[in-house]
Amino acid sequence: MVKTNILPDFGGHHPDPNLTYAADLVESIAKGEYDIGAAFDGDGDRNMVLGKKAFFVTPSDSLAVLAANLDCIPYFKKRGVHGFARSMPTGAAVDRVAADKKKEIFETPTGWKYFGNLMDAGRISLCGEESFGIETLSLGSKHNSFLKNLGSFLKKSQPFLKNLNQISGYENK
Repeated sequence: MVKTNILPDFGGHHPDPNLTYAADLVESIAKGEYDIGAAFDGDGDRNMVLGKKAFFVTPSDSLAVLAANLDCIPYFKKRGVHGFARSMPTGAAVDRVAADKKKEIFETPTGWKYFGNLMDAGRISLCGEESFGIETLSLGSKHNSFLKNLGSFLKKSQPFLKNLNQISGYENK
C-alpha cells in the first residue's frame, strides 16, 4: 500500500477521487507498478478503482462488483443480503447482479436521502451513485463504507493475498 498517510490538506491535492485528481495513481498503475489502485475521499464514502494497466472501473461497475460479492463479507454472510439501489444517472450493471441474485433493485432520484429510506425499511443492503459514492447497511453510514467492506473481504482473503504477494515478489510488511 502506498500513500496511506492521512494528510489534512490531502498533500495539496484535490480530495475527490477521479481520473483527473488522482493522475499520479493512474500513471503508476498504467506503468505496471501495481495491479490495482484505489483512491478515496476524506471520509471514505467516495472511491475510484483502477484495474491492471489503469483500467478504469466506473462507479456503476464498482457498485456491481461489490454487489456481486457482498455475500463474501462476514456481516452479510450472517445476516443475508437484501436488495440494491442506485441513483437514476448510475449505470444499470447492478441491475443485472440483482436479477442474477434474485434481489430487489431500486432506481432512485439523485440524493442520499432516498437510499436512507430504503435502508431504514430493510429493503436494501447496498446502494451507490454516479459520483463514486457507496453505502452499505452493515455500517449505518456511507462514510468509509467501501474501505470497511474491502478490509473485511481482505481479512478473509489473507492466505490468498499472502500467496499472491509471494508470487509477485511484494511482501506487505
